[in-house]
Amino acid sequence: MPRKTPGQKGHVPSAEQRKQAILQGVLRVVAEGGIDAVTHRRVAEEAGVPLASTTYYFGSRNEMLLAAFRRYIEMSVGVVFALGENHSGDDFETWLEAVVEYASGQLSDSKLLLAEYEMILFAARNEDFAREYQAWQRILASRVAEVLEGFGVATPLQAARAALAAYRGLELDCLAGSDCSPRTLKHRLRLLITGLVPATKGKSKARRNTKRGAEA
Repeated sequence: MPRKTPGQKGHVPSAEQRKQAILQGVLRVVAEGGIDAVTHRRVAEEAGVPLASTTYYFGSRNEMLLAAFRRYIEMSVGVVFALGENHSGDDFETWLEAVVEYASGQLSDSKLLLAEYEMILFAARNEDFAREYQAWQRILASRVAEVLEGFGVATPLQAARAALAAYRGLELDCLAGSDCSPRTLKHRLRLLITGLVPATKGKSKARRNTKRGAEA
């Protein structure tokens, strides 16, 4: 809940603030107990709002879950687009550093990442979630393809899809307890990306760095 402002009796959140608090509450509940743990009452307690608020904004549990998934997707797409825009025109090494920083930030919040994968698994059993997931992946693949095309990849969209799938495997490996320090992430991501980037864009240099990192 928003903090009270000195001199005021209390702060009354706007309708949008309350709705966003509910969606964040859904994500936290999913992270802690999975999809089955989500109820209107549990989310209201987590979000710090009256129970009537969850039923007012969301007519059903599934509607509330789907809205939270959409909100998570919006945040994810926003970060990825910002990453691309802020580092457009960078050389390979600078771009890779930015990707590692982003990945480290994602993996540092394991609860949010757990919520993501709980909802992705739920998409296998729910058509509404499946449609949202597929649309999300198309957007991400398109954005990553733009970056890879800039590095000279001949089939950027196919390469982007492969890279995203491999990255998801890396995330799951990290969630299961593997070493995901920035150094390890950089080494693994370099191995992945340099398999896609042609030598004319610095692949040889990246491979030399990868070899040195493996020998260290």
